[in-house]
Amino acid sequence: LTGKDLKKRGVYTLADFARFVPNLSTQSTTPGQNTIVIRGVSDGGGFLQDPSAAVYLDEQSMSLTSAAPDIYPVDLARIEVLAGPQSTLFGASSQSGAVRIITNKPDLSEFEANVGVEYSATEGGEPSWKFDGTLNFPIIEDKFAIRLSAFRATDGGYIDNVLSNSVETWREGSGVRDNANAVEDDINSIDWEGFRGHARWQINDDWMATLSYNHQKIDAGSYNDYDPNVGDLETVLFINEERTDEFDQMSLVIEADLGFANLVSATSYYDRDIYYEYDAQAYVSYASGWSAYYDFGVDAIGGASEPSNFDAFSQEFRLSGSSESLQWTAGLFYQEANDVYVFNTYVEDYRNSVAFESWSYYLGGIDPTDSWWESGQESTREEVAVFGELNWSINKYIDIILGARWYDVDIERTYYIANPATAPITVIPSIGDDSGTVPKLGLQYNVNDDVMLFAVYSEGFRPGGGNRNRNAQTLPLTFDSDILENKEIGLKSTWFDGRLQVNASIYQMTWADTQVQIVDPAQAYFGQTFVWVVANLGDAEVEGWDLDVSALLTENWLIGFNMNHTSKAELTAVTSVPDERAVGPEFEEQGMVPTGLEPLQDLPLFPDTSWSAYIEYNHNVGWFGGGNGFVRLQHSDTGESLTRVDDHWASPRYTLDGYSVTDLRFGLAASNWLVQLFINNLGDERGVTYADNWVGNLFGQSNHTVIRPRNAGVSFRYMWH
Repeated sequence: LTGKDLKKRGVYTLADFARFVPNLSTQSTTPGQNTIVIRGVSDGGGFLQDPSAAVYLDEQSMSLTSAAPDIYPVDLARIEVLAGPQSTLFGASSQSGAVRIITNKPDLSEFEANVGVEYSATEGGEPSWKFDGTLNFPIIEDKFAIRLSAFRATDGGYIDNVLSNSVETWREGSGVRDNANAVEDDINSIDWEGFRGHARWQINDDWMATLSYNHQKIDAGSYNDYDPNVGDLETVLFINEERTDEFDQMSLVIEADLGFANLVSATSYYDRDIYYEYDAQAYVSYASGWSAYYDFGVDAIGGASEPSNFDAFSQEFRLSGSSESLQWTAGLFYQEANDVYVFNTYVEDYRNSVAFESWSYYLGGIDPTDSWWESGQESTREEVAVFGELNWSINKYIDIILGARWYDVDIERTYYIANPATAPITVIPSIGDDSGTVPKLGLQYNVNDDVMLFAVYSEGFRPGGGNRNRNAQTLPLTFDSDILENKEIGLKSTWFDGRLQVNASIYQMTWADTQVQIVDPAQAYFGQTFVWVVANLGDAEVEGWDLDVSALLTENWLIGFNMNHTSKAELTAVTSVPDERAVGPEFEEQGMVPTGLEPLQDLPLFPDTSWSAYIEYNHNVGWFGGGNGFVRLQHSDTGESLTRVDDHWASPRYTLDGYSVTDLRFGLAASNWLVQLFINNLGDERGVTYADNWVGNLFGQSNHTVIRPRNAGVSFRYMWH
């Protein structure tokens, strides 16, 4: 979708974008915390292995497991989805595809500026507003120009934290403490702010350099979830939740015509800080009283906080060239990335509890703290790759595409535990390395200038790594890479002098040695410490098709329809693994421990069928000096999906019902201004995009992440040329 398309559709987040791209699904609990799934290739997310789909801002990967960022859509050229493995050119994390966000670059010859404002009201919630501006000005005409953008916005909240009592546990006298100190309406408001700057220098006829800087900060309240057992768009929290997400990204791209080839050097750096704090009253009440070391008292109130930092430096060199029959690209890639996070679980007045006194006595005295558990991890990842792709036109009808990528990845992790937070630290190192080659082979048949048929075989990968060795675990301390093999045939075409466009593809994918994050079964069967691990626990298959159709029916009427149908997305899972301790009648097969996975199960976080459609009427009018008026009705339908691979007692697997959303938009565009009126979610649907509640399900709680209710507003943009 182009920047103009994004504005016309009202797209601001990845979740908004996914509505109009059916082969893309985004599980989001709040902006900046996205799990992206392309064509059903999903392990359910997690935090230990790489994501299966990548997000790029211009030349740099912004991918982060279960936390793909939302880039505020100011001054964007386009957002595109490259479906199917893109590992030959884009590397790890683009195993099933990539989302590319392309910004507008400076125009060396033309002055340009625009400013936009928007106001909207949400039914039952707070109002929202947005402001952005962009300025492009040549300093030396045709030689040097700067392009600047800035934005601020507030998305009004619509979830209410209502008065209620703590959960009732097995402890006598529990369930009587209320949350009066935290009761508040519209607790999930979100504030955005940021800016972007580009400077472009045309050094001479053959060399050009572009320097870019991006800054963005999100301040959010609670998550966009409610508990249907409490009430519509209502929840019960005992602390004030918050989340901040701030990043800085900079790049230097040098482009050169070397005569025999074109050179691109892309140097990028990315630094991101995330902090969030959330309620955990049900969990601490559940844990309270396991023993004296976990006696937090009756009706304990607590939460968890997680600060994290991610930074990455990357350097890529690409050479590309062409002749009458050949087009080729070759490149080198290097990246070093560092990831640090701390998980801190606290209880109100823990320092005066039986639990803290017990630990302090056992450890010979420790400093007071309200944090009963702290853990953290530092990871360093180094990746080197060599890649290339060749397009050979045998004749005017047939093209052959060949590509490959060799990669080498080294990962070092250090995990630590302090229980309580001021106790001596236990350090657990972990290392992993992986290398390999993934190929790409394609055949393209050009029926004519308007119709092209293609067939592709491609592979995508996620590197292997190491697990944290906390105790006598059942599953291995290392896991291997998983490989996605994609076979695809398709059509790209335009008809009737470009008035009709039809694109379609059919694909079959095999996901070998699928990486799955689960709780190590030694905790349930042998009383070992709880620990999340990643293991290669089966092979998956995905089959489906995509269809994208748009047509200009008359000079005034435009329609569009796209659809993804997944006929098969199944994991044939490893249901038991060897462990010599597995002896006794509770084990169906001696020496084998159940993993908790079903033999055959659907992959999560992707609906079996999704589609979207629009109809738009355009007409030149004479109002306000004349312009183009339009009316657009757009609709999206999201099918049923699952939330996770495993069905854990503390965090069960949910089936999410499908939902439909319809929007109505009116607009008038003149030569230098644009005004739009809109109503989003006309039917006021409660579309649930995710559901989870760690331990809270034992007490009848359920957190359902929900789309924004019906909202209506107006936007205005003025342009100077």
